[in-house]
Amino acid sequence: MRTKLAAILLAFGMSAPMHAIAQEVSIPSEYGEKIKAASSLSALGRGMFGDSTNDATGNTVFTAVDIDLPGNNELPVQFGRRLLIEPRYIQEELGGLGNWDIDVPYIEGTFSRASGWAIAASSNPNRFKRCSYGGAPVVEGMLFSSEEVFHGYRVHIPGELDDQMMLNANNHPNPADGKTYPWVVGMQARVSCLPSIKNGQSGEGFVVHLPDGVRYYFDFPVERSAPTLRKGPKFVQGYTMPRKRVFMLATRIEDRFGNYVNLQYGATGLLTSVTASDGRQISIQPTQNGYVATANGRQWQYQMQTGHLVSVVNPDMSRWTYSPFGTYSARVDYPDDTLSLDYFSPENFCQANQQYPEYMGAAAFTVTHPGGARGVFDFTGHVFARSRVQYLCVIDFFDHQVQTGNWLLTLMYQDRAFSNAVRDWVSCIASGSTNCGTISDHYEYTPPLNEEETVDISGYARILVPNTFPSFSLTKMEVTGPGLSPLVTQYSYQHQTFAYCDAYDHQTGLPTGLRCTEDPCADGSCTDAVGRWTEITLPNGDKIRKRYGVVYGVNEGMLLEEQVVDAQGVVTRHMLHRFLDGSNNTTQNFNRRV
Repeated sequence: MRTKLAAILLAFGMSAPMHAIAQEVSIPSEYGEKIKAASSLSALGRGMFGDSTNDATGNTVFTAVDIDLPGNNELPVQFGRRLLIEPRYIQEELGGLGNWDIDVPYIEGTFSRASGWAIAASSNPNRFKRCSYGGAPVVEGMLFSSEEVFHGYRVHIPGELDDQMMLNANNHPNPADGKTYPWVVGMQARVSCLPSIKNGQSGEGFVVHLPDGVRYYFDFPVERSAPTLRKGPKFVQGYTMPRKRVFMLATRIEDRFGNYVNLQYGATGLLTSVTASDGRQISIQPTQNGYVATANGRQWQYQMQTGHLVSVVNPDMSRWTYSPFGTYSARVDYPDDTLSLDYFSPENFCQANQQYPEYMGAAAFTVTHPGGARGVFDFTGHVFARSRVQYLCVIDFFDHQVQTGNWLLTLMYQDRAFSNAVRDWVSCIASGSTNCGTISDHYEYTPPLNEEETVDISGYARILVPNTFPSFSLTKMEVTGPGLSPLVTQYSYQHQTFAYCDAYDHQTGLPTGLRCTEDPCADGSCTDAVGRWTEITLPNGDKIRKRYGVVYGVNEGMLLEEQVVDAQGVVTRHMLHRFLDGSNNTTQNFNRRV
């Protein structure tokens, strides 16, 4: 019987180490990354504890700018940090301050470990022209596609934008400077190319041009681990793709007047200094238990404890304090991991993948402000639904044989014996018998006899586009402090389920069930196939209600409607938002995501 170690650790209040482990994950467990752009935070306003929350999903990020040096121009000379609240098993972040990132500008993506950030085969002279030849990266072998390994290129500029790069369709005016701009980013930013990069790597870098004329030069790549992707049940070897994340860090910021800021890093990507053309300067050095940042003769101390940032001491000895955070969730164990291998049925696999469990458990994060106020943030796993998602069941491989050793046979035999034991025990309970005992009473395992044997492996199929995605969501925020009555803000999220549309019978190929042109709520199984509500209850009893789009590929994550309701239930404000998209306009062209 396979022991789900991560779940057992969590049940007993234990957890895995904070740093991401390059474990294997199935393609369904990566679905959240595919639609991250719809729920990511983009330069939102910060609360008094540095918190910014996307009300659509409850995704929260904590940011702080500890050092901000004004100068003769508006270019930023800052030292900031960032903590993204999400299950830390997913992937390794940039890091630098324990579980917090040093907040610097970067462009990042997830790639095959062997090929890295390359857009063509090793024999192709354009292999590392990652900027001028726009497109998805190359993936070696035939078992995985770029779309499965890669989730797009994301640009992060602190305080400015956090968005995906899109291929420039040249439908909008570009700067009249004679340069080529293969990419665009939100807020009408353009991206041009650098001929070379640093840190011992080859190929092109990027220059992001903001509308105000400020340019960010991204040419310092560093690597972080990413989970190995796999197809098929956990114990089938050969269907895995080791991966890594690459962060292309910015080394220079310029304005249109020739002013500049240079950022320097160590080989691993740790920021070591920020210097400006007008003389402003920040330096960062490691200490015995953390780091110290120095500017104008003053020091900020960053103190670590077991890999977590626990306090930031300001020059006046006031401090921010933080509870350890980042060890709270185990990897989600998806249904396809435990399906019987007796026979292959695409329907069985894809139907099992339609029900995804929530992130396990809940977690709290505590922040104490230098002024004495204390904030406690509660987070809980949620699964949000998407409507009008077409049913596409992809068959990754069919039944086949593999040459294997006794260890794999043992694992397979144990798994099948445990599945049979659960089946027999459930049947006994359902029969009304009082002598069913426990599952272990029904467990009968006979080990395989052969050391080496050719065994039959079932085929494997999965849903291509999911109709749900997971999120670790803010549910409650409580603020206390000297002379302050507790202030509690509550978050609640509407949950619905939507059936896949345009489904078909795998044997006949004939359509079955709901069409994608039909209303999925017509049968009463749901109430709103266009949007869902988030309700925020403020400390004074007033409520803010926001309705966000749920239609796949149309309005997902967009704010459609918002209301302000007073403590007596009276709507005091009501706003509707309408968006232009390709389905209702034939003259407006939209840029394409990679």
